[in-house]
Amino acid sequence: MVRQSGPLMPRLHLILLFLLSVPLHAETGSGWARLFSGELRELDERRAEIRQELATLPEVRFRPASLPAGYRSQPAASAETEKWVMIDLGRPYPVDSIVLVPAWYRFGDFPGPGFGFPVRYRVELAGDETFSDAFSVADHTGSDVPNPGFAPVSIHAGGKEARFVRVTATKLWRRIDEYIFALGELLVVSGNRNRAYHHAAKVSDSFEKTAMWSGAFLTDDSSVLGNPTDTQMLSTNGHHSELSKTADRLHAVEVDLGSVMPVDEIRLIPARPIDYPDTIGFGFPPRFKLEGSEFQDFKTSFAFADHTGQDFPNPGDKPVVIPGESRKARYVRLTATRLWQRDEETWVMALAEMQIISAGKNAAAGQPVGTTDMVDPETPTRWKPQFLVDDIAPPPGMGNIADWLAALARRQALESELAGLDLRRTELTTQAETRLLWTAAGLALAVAAVSVLLHRRSRAKHRREARRLRQDIAQDLHDEVGSNLGSIAILSQMALENPNDGESMRSELEEIHRVSRETAESMRDIVWLISPGEKTADDLAGRLRGSAASLLAGMEWNWTVNGLRGSLSLSAQRDVLLILKEALHNVRKHARASRVDIRLSGADGGFSMEIEDNGSGFDPAGATGNGLPNMQRRARRLCGRLQLDSAAGRGTRLTLSLPLSSA
Repeated sequence: MVRQSGPLMPRLHLILLFLLSVPLHAETGSGWARLFSGELRELDERRAEIRQELATLPEVRFRPASLPAGYRSQPAASAETEKWVMIDLGRPYPVDSIVLVPAWYRFGDFPGPGFGFPVRYRVELAGDETFSDAFSVADHTGSDVPNPGFAPVSIHAGGKEARFVRVTATKLWRRIDEYIFALGELLVVSGNRNRAYHHAAKVSDSFEKTAMWSGAFLTDDSSVLGNPTDTQMLSTNGHHSELSKTADRLHAVEVDLGSVMPVDEIRLIPARPIDYPDTIGFGFPPRFKLEGSEFQDFKTSFAFADHTGQDFPNPGDKPVVIPGESRKARYVRLTATRLWQRDEETWVMALAEMQIISAGKNAAAGQPVGTTDMVDPETPTRWKPQFLVDDIAPPPGMGNIADWLAALARRQALESELAGLDLRRTELTTQAETRLLWTAAGLALAVAAVSVLLHRRSRAKHRREARRLRQDIAQDLHDEVGSNLGSIAILSQMALENPNDGESMRSELEEIHRVSRETAESMRDIVWLISPGEKTADDLAGRLRGSAASLLAGMEWNWTVNGLRGSLSLSAQRDVLLILKEALHNVRKHARASRVDIRLSGADGGFSMEIEDNGSGFDPAGATGNGLPNMQRRARRLCGRLQLDSAAGRGTRLTLSLPLSSA
């Protein structure tokens, strides 16, 4: 019965505002878009996978500035003009991979990366300079390939043995109105080494520019990418022996720990110099022995390890850990019995660090180092015997330059894929948000239509209610006020016709007073009902209390209100007011009661009015008159229930219960 003030319309408006605002916020709109697009969800999963893999890959460290740009061909008038470069490795090697490093050269609006990289090309290996026995390891002559930008192109060769490597551009890169072929660096990786380093390149033709372009710059191991060790930038390389023309020359290095102590383990950390073409395991001796002694002359000594009988595998960038088994020593000596081949004519021994662990600490750090010889002792260098124990060593890295360049190529491929996915995601999100916007617009129109319909229904309901209220008020004016005024007229006429009967005159005047008071009360009720403004449940309670005070004047009565909410329709308020007045009129006239209790409540969202007296009571089945039927009729009109509990001698309780829907 209690009416909520406009519950549906505000909610519909909030829904409408929410739907219209969704596409206007990027994150929210994207989230909604994912709900409507399975492709977008799959795309986001792939983007997350790519980002996770990118976090494990090295980043390109761009170093242009004063470095040579590399090799560049003479310009050609046609893109289909073939240009080539060829490297002679000096002798056959098993080729693991060939790496093409793009050139970087900025001109005009071109940003620089990928300058001159061929649009179509092939890469071949051969044992003979005529390439009569050539085999292809990459063939991209059938269709255009995307420009790699900064990223190196790593081509897997599978360990095939070859002496000659040739790259042939079959479709050249366009530079304004001419066509060229350019590369920043060409690497041929075999094992841990770039076998193309400082081997002269033969070219079909060459555009020569001092300190910028030359065929010689193709194998100088200098490019805009740098090398893997650039991130380390260590201040020292370690210890390096003097250069030897033979592999079998002995070289020894010895550390004095200062006192005799138990040796738990010895760690030999391979060198990886940053001022030399990147090579892991640089200078590590293929054959060596490691000895300990309490005496400097090593007359009494023992071997921690002896690998002089056969070659020890090159450890790459991983430390070699040799157990010490807590044997006591003051001096630890490493003797290389076969040196590492640095180039075609030179052999050396080099080591970044030698750590001797005792009681959990590096006992060799900062201790004196002796050696049989060293590289260029008179020239300042990054190589010194003392650097062997300075606690500066390269940590394990990517493995070798081929792995590093392959990882950079993988990064470029992933970043290109990610850029494509981002573009596609933008398209899908726009499409989904457009659909969502149209859906929201449709729902908005539906909400607007429902709003108009509900508004019209509400207005029609209010018009019907007002029309019924006018009819009821007219009926009240006719039945009650008109009847009362007629009674007043008759009583006053009787009083005028009997001027000498004082007692009769008094009785008639009292009746006139009563009827006029009731008429005034009825008029106040009518005026209250039709006055402007919404009447809340509290307003009705106040009006009911005022009527009760008037009708029960001179009697003991109690008034209780509990939990009233909302408001009642005007018709409902009128009927409740008339039921109260009818019930209290009967109490006053017939019940002979001394006390009346009136209770109003809003239990379960409805409305309840209970009137109880301690009068004489009566048998409801034998009741006569129109009072009780009128109250029942009004309750039914409100879709409510009127209960009467009474019996002779025990008073009467009348309960009116109205549901929320009757508001």
